[in-house]
Amino acid sequence: MRITMPDGALQRYLGVVLRVGIYVLLVIVCLTLFAWLLAAVGGYLVTSALGVFLAALTANVFSLRIYERAPLGAIGLHWNQASQRNLWLGLLGGAGAAALVLGLPLLFGLAELRPVPNSEANLRTTAFVLLVLAFGAVGEEMLFRGYAFQVLIASIGPYATVLPAGILFGLAHSSNLGITRLGLINTAAWGVLLGVAFLRSRDLWLPIGLHLGWNWMLPLFGVHLSGFTIEVTGFTLQWKIGPLWSGGDYGPEGGLLTSTVVLLLFVFLWKAPIRRQPAHLASIAGEDKMPRSLTTVIVILALASAAPAYAQDRKLTDEERIELIRGLTAEYATAKVSLPRSRNPLSVDPKGAYDQKKWISLERENGPAARPGDLIQITKVTLEDKRIVFEINGGIRGGRRWYERVQVDVGTTTRRVPVAGPGYGVAPGGTSLALEFPHRLPPLKPAEIKNLLAPVLDFNRRSANELYVESLPPEIQQAVKDKKVIEGMDRDQVLLALGRPDNKVRTTEEGVEYEDWIYGKPPGRIIFVTFEGNEVVRVKEAYAGIGGAVAPSMPPPR
Repeated sequence: MRITMPDGALQRYLGVVLRVGIYVLLVIVCLTLFAWLLAAVGGYLVTSALGVFLAALTANVFSLRIYERAPLGAIGLHWNQASQRNLWLGLLGGAGAAALVLGLPLLFGLAELRPVPNSEANLRTTAFVLLVLAFGAVGEEMLFRGYAFQVLIASIGPYATVLPAGILFGLAHSSNLGITRLGLINTAAWGVLLGVAFLRSRDLWLPIGLHLGWNWMLPLFGVHLSGFTIEVTGFTLQWKIGPLWSGGDYGPEGGLLTSTVVLLLFVFLWKAPIRRQPAHLASIAGEDKMPRSLTTVIVILALASAAPAYAQDRKLTDEERIELIRGLTAEYATAKVSLPRSRNPLSVDPKGAYDQKKWISLERENGPAARPGDLIQITKVTLEDKRIVFEINGGIRGGRRWYERVQVDVGTTTRRVPVAGPGYGVAPGGTSLALEFPHRLPPLKPAEIKNLLAPVLDFNRRSANELYVESLPPEIQQAVKDKKVIEGMDRDQVLLALGRPDNKVRTTEEGVEYEDWIYGKPPGRIIFVTFEGNEVVRVKEAYAGIGGAVAPSMPPPR
């Protein structure tokens, strides 16, 4: 295929690359700067929404002043009667779409509204949250449909701009809590929809209205919004259908109901009485279009790059990281090969392969941490960029204590048992193990990680720890199995369920001393387990965002 360009086109396209590149650089710098400045004064949602708004505002203002000598209104923010009409149509479309996604399940008994216990929702909180969401919606539209987007439309055409920009919009949400592949696809479809909305109106007010109507409606029903849990009305929507339809922890945007509604919104944009306005920035940028053959190549490359970008570069969400750490910490396993003591983690790849000669050399030098058949315990789990590091038996400084080697005769038999019980002291020493991945850590479940380690460790052998759990009441057994804490558990049972806490705090209320065990760090989900003596008297799970934002219960490990 041969690509030809008219005379002078190359210089014009290089100019476009420069303008878009400077815009992107400004966005990256401003996002980093404003996130750092706002982190000290607001929660995660406030920081995200205001940070995006301020970064988009700054990048657009500077780009317009430097290259076009034009005011901010040139990107489609002029306010007139047509703008008002387009904004109201957008609000109607976005809110109506959300009402369909949530109202129809309520109407047919597939979901129900339930009051949130101990809710502190009030009019002031509701107004504040809606204002924050407004800044977020306006900021995202200026960021993704602002200066660079419109310059590209004028230079390479709408077909080559809207689809890649929509995919980029979806990938920008790939690190949100609870994201799924369907959620990513739906979010990218929303990005394309909002791009088409700009083409229909040639202003930002129509896409802002669509975006804002949707974002405002979801929290009023008490459902997740792109992974954010926002409580504003004192009610939450409880689904009776699976996450394929409801969207799970990502919210309705991750379900098939939203996939259907997005298609209806395309029809709405086609039929609605939208008023098209003058394309100020497009007329400044010029009307030349890239050849159709090159446009096709750009779209194909953008579509082809989206799947591997998500599969390999998506970061684990906070929820997935917490689930992995809790699901693997304090687990018992049987060594299937000899594990040497080592200061640096022993490397294992996802296929279970390891450097056998190196391990033998380390064992000769440092001695064994565990022999085949020895019972070991994972005492700490650390998630890094491309690997998971498991501390075994307390690490290189761990292992058996002198009193764990003491044994006594039992009755008149010759059988001997250890005084200190089995624990992880059954193995002679400690070490660390690293499961290495070629790219970022994939979104795996604890059970899948155990399967990857199966050539080295057997997690299926019944340990003394499991036998103890089976002696507990059924409700506590289930809680330990689900990695959850319920009232009435003691400290040992909490350790079995969640492992060691990240922090401990002692308080005294009306003469009664309490101790809080805190699991998790902001931003993300945090569990507070309150003890009175040795008994759990209160369990609270919250998200470290704005006040009153309570996260749902952690899903059980699969």
